Amino acid sequence: MKINKLVFLLSILYSISLLSQVQLTGVVKNSIAPIEFSNVVVTDTQNNIVFSTITDSNGNFNLIKNKCKYRLSISFFRLCKLTNSGLDSTLSDLGVEMENSTK
Repeated sequence: MKINKLVFLLSILYSISLLSQVQLTGVVKNSIAPIEFSNVVVTDTQNNIVFSTITDSNGNFNLIKNKCKYRLSISFFRLCKLTNSGLDSTLSDLGVEMENSTK
């Protein structure tokens, strides 16, 4: 009986932790095509790196994080660095587009 209660409580706690997470997806692209292997870095409000990844060959990225305010930075060689501070983590598809750097 105690084991059943323990399993029930653990499953509730696990479900609550899943509800507090959000999946962020996006495609990094320019006006012509997706940009593969771009650096995607997510930082918190104190500029601590929370998560980093690299886009796939189609420019896609996928992050699963807790609901919070984040700063999203995306960079690629010879392209400008894009930073979005105050990222609302309740969004699911970020739809990022980068432009060529003129510097």
